[in-house]
Amino acid sequence: AQAGVRQIGEIGEKSDEQRLAVFDLAGAPVAAEAVKPVSPADRYIYEYDWTPDSKGFVVTSALGNGDNNWWVATLDAVDA
Repeated sequence: AQAGVRQIGEIGEKSDEQRLAVFDLAGAPVAAEAVKPVSPADRYIYEYDWTPDSKGFVVTSALGNGDNNWWVATLDAVDA
């Protein structure tokens, strides 16, 4: 994980978004429309890994702002 952008103003005023997306590397370069977010838009993804069957991901995520909610992150499953 990397440090996020420096927060300016009140926490929660503008939410950071860090989602998980998949795309096919066979057709390089990858067009923006080929990138498909698979994680929910309202969750900030901190860490992730493929499930053993490669049909999804296990993620550490939290609702809302990534800088403000890391201590309440949960372990979740995301379908690919």
